[in-house]
Amino acid sequence: MISLSPLAALRRLCFIVTRFLMMFSALGSFIVPPALASMPPPAEPKNIVVLASFDQALPWTQSFITGLTAERKRLNEQIDFFFEFIDQRRLGENVPEQMQADYLKAKYSDRKIDAVIIESRYAQKFVESQGEYIFGKVPYVLMSGVKGDRSKLGVSSQVTNGDWLPGNAAVLKYIHPDAKGIVIVSGSSRLAKTIVGKLMPSFREAFPALTIQELTDLPLDELKLALSRIPEGTIVFYALYFRAPNGARYTPRDVAYELAPVTPVPMYGLYRTYIGSGVIGGNMASPEQSAKDTLNVTLKLIASGAAVPLRPRSVYSRVVMDARAMEKAGISKAQLPPGSEVLFEKPPFYEIYFVETVSLFTFMLVLLAALAVTVGLYLQKRRHSTVLLQNQKMLELRVEQRTEALQNMAMTDHLTGLANRAEFYRQLTQTYGTRQGFAVAILDIDDFKKINDNHGHPAGDRALQIFAQCCENSLRPQDCIGRVGGEEFACIFPATEPESAARVLEQLCQNVAAQAIALEDGSGIHLTVSIGLAHSAQAISSDELMQLADHQLYIAKKSGKNQLSYRGAKVRL
Repeated sequence: MISLSPLAALRRLCFIVTRFLMMFSALGSFIVPPALASMPPPAEPKNIVVLASFDQALPWTQSFITGLTAERKRLNEQIDFFFEFIDQRRLGENVPEQMQADYLKAKYSDRKIDAVIIESRYAQKFVESQGEYIFGKVPYVLMSGVKGDRSKLGVSSQVTNGDWLPGNAAVLKYIHPDAKGIVIVSGSSRLAKTIVGKLMPSFREAFPALTIQELTDLPLDELKLALSRIPEGTIVFYALYFRAPNGARYTPRDVAYELAPVTPVPMYGLYRTYIGSGVIGGNMASPEQSAKDTLNVTLKLIASGAAVPLRPRSVYSRVVMDARAMEKAGISKAQLPPGSEVLFEKPPFYEIYFVETVSLFTFMLVLLAALAVTVGLYLQKRRHSTVLLQNQKMLELRVEQRTEALQNMAMTDHLTGLANRAEFYRQLTQTYGTRQGFAVAILDIDDFKKINDNHGHPAGDRALQIFAQCCENSLRPQDCIGRVGGEEFACIFPATEPESAARVLEQLCQNVAAQAIALEDGSGIHLTVSIGLAHSAQAISSDELMQLADHQLYIAKKSGKNQLSYRGAKVRL
């Protein structure tokens, strides 16, 4: 039997597995399950261009787009929308129509367009003159507030509502049969004047005995002033305000927020986007519902290839009221036409929270019973827990004191009470990390060995203690000193130049020299000290800085002791 090395065995295994997978793949290409073979290829998404007549920043346009995408999701249809806005405000300047058409033709030349949705009449005029040039022969769906002429659109359908505009006059007549006057407000744009022109006949028919006043050609400030002076009993109907006589442009909903607060009488409006501004309501067009109806008609038109019959009237407009504005105007729900939708209505408390209220009271009773039992158990256990708590606090205090004592022992030199070597180097590293200039000095008591030899180690210990105390009294509060060797000490002078540190050290040495150390035999001795000084600007690390200071100490010792050395300059102390 031939034995293979581990590497050769692994290669052989990989070869066998690879051949098996190749054979299985080849076999699978011939054996295909019937169900998979008969499955149709996935449907391509429908490409629908939406030509909007107005600026994409308008609330109506935004809500219309939102309605289209929401309905697409609800229907679970594969649709790609392409939004274009035929509006001079968006373009920023008067771009020629042919230039816009050339741009759109180039943009969609390599894409199959299944249908075009025309949102309002302005976009319709553009399509009538340029649609076939841009898109070829495709079906169109026109969404507009009034029924229009579609003869130039070829295969098309229309989503409209003939009751939308005249329905507002009927709503005002129903709510305010005794109105003393009607004021219709709009801007100076052509669209505003067109809508007012279609509103006037229905208002004159509904209120034949009243004079219908039009406020259509006033700047916004003058319009607000005129509305603020309207007499009681008058009803205001706000159509829309895109443009002032001076050419200034506005968003109709923003204008509603400007007009409603200054108008002392009830104000109604044309579009659902006005709700929330203070406008009470009206027979309002809903952009979301308009989009829903338009998309459904468009899909039917794509599927059939022929015009789709119009849906019944009152499809995308409805009597909508704002309960908050109604309350402010003193209008009750009983005054509204049947089927009106009232938004922000506050139902009675007991209707909203009946189940919650009953549940809350039941819960409170159970809670009170449980609380009584808990209080009894608490009072019983409190006596036992008080003693336990006191013992626990006492134990914690002792642990804290012991911990603090151990920490001090770990950081302090037991003989002098100064920082020990480890604590000093920790503070040195920390000070170096601040990146601020500082000075370091190493101090060595001169001829300390003679003190131990001549007077004994107790005298030497006494000398170290006196020296340490004298150093602490001579240094500044921010300075740090530690014992780093037998008779060797080191100081840190934070944020200090060498000259300033030298002055402090000179005073320290004078204080040390003036301090007499009394011995047990009645005699006394005086100490002197040699010092090496270095500055952080001279070194790139704390270790190098200590080496420099130690070198300066060496120079001071060699030069006769009892002096300070810094960069070779010696100062006799």
